[in-house]
Amino acid sequence: MLHTATTIGFVEHVATDGPILNQRQSVSPSKAVQGTSMSLRTSRVVLNVTAFIAFAMLVLCPLTAQETRATLSGTVTDPSPANIVGATLRLTNTATGSTANAKTNGDGQYRFLFVDPGNYSLAVEPRASSLTFRRKSF
Repeated sequence: MLHTATTIGFVEHVATDGPILNQRQSVSPSKAVQGTSMSLRTSRVVLNVTAFIAFAMLVLCPLTAQETRATLSGTVTDPSPANIVGATLRLTNTATGSTANAKTNGDGQYRFLFVDPGNYSLAVEPRASSLTFRRKSF
């Protein structure tokens, strides 16, 4: 913010030939400088409002990340094709040997959640040669 400046000076008095103290004189900023001061203040307000809106959008918008794991689900049926209820499935990662188990529900459906990328084998118990798999989603 600009302030007005004051000056004090000595002025030669014509009649006494000696210096006398002159009254304070104030100098006000020019109209151009005052306009600049107002535009700086306005730009600061606009910048603050813009920063607040950007921050609010960042906080209020949900940030989602990509998921690398999958869900494996399907239906176990026999040749008729009737759904097999209560079958136990074992999903085994062939590279690491880690396993996950699931049971079929009343509709013969199963689901393995959060399966890491890799090669897997899927086994069903009780083992019957007449069982078939229909992959629902992978």
